[in-house]
Amino acid sequence: MIKELTGKHVLFLFVLFFGIIFVVNARLIYLSQSSWTGLETYDAYRKGLKYNQQLSVSEAQNTRGWTMTLVQKTGSNGQLVLTATPKNKVGDLLSGLALAVELKRPTHEGIDKTFPLKEAKLGVYTGQIKKISLGKWYLFVTATRGAEVLYRSKNELYLK
Repeated sequence: MIKELTGKHVLFLFVLFFGIIFVVNARLIYLSQSSWTGLETYDAYRKGLKYNQQLSVSEAQNTRGWTMTLVQKTGSNGQLVLTATPKNKVGDLLSGLALAVELKRPTHEGIDKTFPLKEAKLGVYTGQIKKISLGKWYLFVTATRGAEVLYRSKNELYLK
């Protein structure tokens, strides 16, 4: 037996349909707003004022013609060992630098990691971090001598 479809039934189905859409959309909006702030750079105005200074630092880095080879090794206990070998234009190893590594997760805030690379032997720098999650990371390497920033690079790192 098929019952007659009345206006009350149609109204109920109409309200139910759009009610489900409203609830699902509200849940998705809540999840998107709570998982990512949308803020990429803190204090963007002040950093923007130093933009021309950053351009001159980048120009000086390009003029130097330095290159850096990065080798990663991951251990079974979640340890990451990073080895960096900076070279000048001619291919000579560079010694006496202070190298710092910053690992940033592109999808999460608050789990960034920073650690130094120490010169293990002439021109070869190494460092390690004990626990690191698998997945995609942005790897920033900064080489300084004194207060002067001589080299910066941004790389993508995939840990499996």
